[in-house]
Amino acid sequence: MQELFQHRFSQGGESLEGHSFGNLLIAAMMNITGDFEEAVRQTSRVLAIRGRVLPSSTWLINAVTVYFMLLAFNIEVTPVVAAVLIVGTNLSMAVPAAPGYVGTFEAAVVGVLVALGQPKDVSQSFAIIYHFVGLVPVALIGVIAAIQQGVNFAALRTDDVPQTVVEQQPQDNRISKP
Repeated sequence: MQELFQHRFSQGGESLEGHSFGNLLIAAMMNITGDFEEAVRQTSRVLAIRGRVLPSSTWLINAVTVYFMLLAFNIEVTPVVAAVLIVGTNLSMAVPAAPGYVGTFEAAVVGVLVALGQPKDVSQSFAIIYHFVGLVPVALIGVIAAIQQGVNFAALRTDDVPQTVVEQQPQDNRISKP
């Protein structure tokens, strides 16, 4: 079933090419129901999937984690500050940045904490650890999952990309007389 939903069409013109079956199923259900959330509910019903997705629970878990991390750095704040910090860092991710939002993420964390009256040096230390705690475990779990799925990392190398050389013709910049 997983292979079916991850299948990407390689034929079918520009309209299907590159899309996964799972995305097309959700898109079709969305056209039928007219609402994304209802489309997900109906798709779950059709496929007899049990369970619920509760995205707000991840925000709550993140807020609690950030709050306790702030306390670990002796930054005495209310849980509301943790929520404001999460909102600020997530808004900063809309800014084009380096992979992993390195630099942008830390600047947002420091900006929010300094604006709320925290010392800059403590805010910078907290920002680095907060980013590490949020990024590295997820990346490691992703690598482990990719290995379990049989992803061949050697296939990601780009050494075999042919280089094309474009010859330029010399241009005659003289003005010709009529």
